[in-house]
Amino acid sequence: MKIFRSVLALALSAALLLLAVGCGYSPVKSTEEEREPVLVLDGAYEVPYELYRFYFLSELSLSGEDPAALDGAAREALFADLNAKAVEELAAVYAVFSFCKKYGIDYESREFDGYVKDGVISAVEGDDTYLGYGDHETYLAEIKKAYMNDSVFRFLLRYRYAESALAAQMRDGGHLSAEEATVLEYMRGEE
Repeated sequence: MKIFRSVLALALSAALLLLAVGCGYSPVKSTEEEREPVLVLDGAYEVPYELYRFYFLSELSLSGEDPAALDGAAREALFADLNAKAVEELAAVYAVFSFCKKYGIDYESREFDGYVKDGVISAVEGDDTYLGYGDHETYLAEIKKAYMNDSVFRFLLRYRYAESALAAQMRDGGHLSAEEATVLEYMRGEE
């Protein structure tokens, strides 16, 4: 009986600790098809179908074109253009990760895991900055409308945090100017 009480007390303590710390929302696993690599960038980064799909469909949405309304040649030209734009966006994302490695930023660390976890909690529950979707099921349904699944959303959060950390480190190291004139010049430029 004494062992039972000890185990029960330990279980209750663990449950209270999880409630106090918050365990967030468990990642929703992607299907095998979604995780399947469709291209490799820089010889090191395998791009899964789900991420490529997000960028391709986002570019399609931005184009305002309806592929079903186009003839064969026009549709093929549209798809080639969308593919090129999606690959360009993906290359920019993975370039940030490549620079993070160069500058010693571990974007796969526990610290970054915490940022991603907090970002998902904010997206679901809301906070001072975000309104939030209200519940986990609504969050999943809404991000699906934006061509994402949970895995892609989490990946994009990790990318956003990596990009911020990289910019801060480059700025602090003198490799990136944060002066107003330089920023305005960049914003007015072709990039």
